[in-house]
Amino acid sequence: MNPKLVSPTFLAQLSPEEFGRFLRYLRLKQGKRIRDIARVADLDPGYLSYLETGKRDFKRVRVPNLYRLLAAYGLPETYIHALLEAWSKQLIQPPRPQRETVEVARLDETPEEAVPLNPYRLPIVEGGAGSPAWEDTQDYEYVLLPNMRGKEPLFGVRITGDSMEPVLYEGDLAIVWAGGPIYNKAIVAIGIPSNGIVVKHLYRNPRYPQEPPLMVSANFTKYPPEPLPEGAKVWGPVVAVVRSLHHGLTKHEALRKPPEYLSESL
Repeated sequence: MNPKLVSPTFLAQLSPEEFGRFLRYLRLKQGKRIRDIARVADLDPGYLSYLETGKRDFKRVRVPNLYRLLAAYGLPETYIHALLEAWSKQLIQPPRPQRETVEVARLDETPEEAVPLNPYRLPIVEGGAGSPAWEDTQDYEYVLLPNMRGKEPLFGVRITGDSMEPVLYEGDLAIVWAGGPIYNKAIVAIGIPSNGIVVKHLYRNPRYPQEPPLMVSANFTKYPPEPLPEGAKVWGPVVAVVRSLHHGLTKHEALRKPPEYLSESL
């Protein structure tokens, strides 16, 4: 398969497994091993193996790494740029209209209060796991957000557990402004050694007005507040939330409902 004869738009429609096989074909055609590509792209050979077998999605690779990686496989810069542009267009295409049984709104009208959304490619970390530094993540996702100009860099924290309910639920994506201003009692992302990145309230202890130590607390009262751990890094405030719903409910609500409730027709 010659990449010059393959449309970037066509390639952008391939699944991770298909795209991985395409790049493996290019590598073998050049007589190269994975370690050869890894050395040129400055990436781990094991990570490349995951990409070629479709266990990791190329769309989630950081853009600078992705450019080096695709160039190492022999794709020209203009072709790489066209491929990334095709991927971005896929994410902002509106869903196909489906047949409705009840008309609840006119689909051809935009509400006056609607806020335009823009695609942002963000690093995503799992809350309470992995490295305390968000720059270490290899996982990237496209997220539709309002205009975030002046609030960059951004990264996302996937919420785990119930400690921030009812503000944040498990599965929600908290969007964090790295280096943004921190206000008392704000919800922030904190990197904690051996505990990854967590999302909590941050405030000053009022019992020590002269030199108030920083405290972190959950939103759920069953979790008592604690001093900011030694060596912790406050990355920045949460500036947006992408809610995860299950059958129209938050995951916590869905788990509390019996199956017959979820399957009950209106």
